[in-house]
Amino acid sequence: MRLGALFGKSDSKPLRWSVVTPSPKGDAGLTWGDTWFAADLVEALRRQGQDAAVVHRGGAEAAARDRDDVVLVLRGLRRVHPRRTAAGGSATTWMMWVISHPELIEPDELAEYDSVFAASQSWGDPAVVTPLLQATNPKRFNPKAGVPDTGDDLLFVGSTRGNFRPIVKDTFAVGGDVAVYGVGWEAFLAPNQIRADHFPNAELPAAYAAAGVVLNDHWPQMAADG
Repeated sequence: MRLGALFGKSDSKPLRWSVVTPSPKGDAGLTWGDTWFAADLVEALRRQGQDAAVVHRGGAEAAARDRDDVVLVLRGLRRVHPRRTAAGGSATTWMMWVISHPELIEPDELAEYDSVFAASQSWGDPAVVTPLLQATNPKRFNPKAGVPDTGDDLLFVGSTRGNFRPIVKDTFAVGGDVAVYGVGWEAFLAPNQIRADHFPNAELPAAYAAAGVVLNDHWPQMAADG
């Protein structure tokens, strides 16, 4: 759908977008996949001629959002309340994309937004929620980013999120030798089983393309909700 049709404005004039990520600002946010996903979204919007920027969670409800044409909130662990005028109106279109933790959505939350999308074809009331599956940036992540089968046989990049993630636990249990990168793994793995606590995002496309198998998993509720 053309942007002009979505927002009632001529698509010959760029819209000002803020893509709100649930990650914190600064070095701490660089370890969050949400940060890089938001950056790729902004890049894609700019390629479409839009004026777009990433906004971290601390600026989600700042007065600066009143100057935006569109605010796209990537819903994470914290609720974001759209800014409205005292009369209840707003010149800003507020959209939410539920990409994680759907169990945290509060009963009255969706009604605050002009449009709601979800990275699932089964979650939510279809009269309210439009499926919009999560994607990646094919300019970065594609088979040509690295030489196939020249990297790790089994690769996992991610934090523990406070638990022994099942995909890693199960793979080690059946004798798999997983190259693990991420924080918190010292609580579950021996030092020689952990490659590093960080993997530079710029190097991920090549590492994924070169690996024999890339492992990942979902939170149980996210898997259940598709």
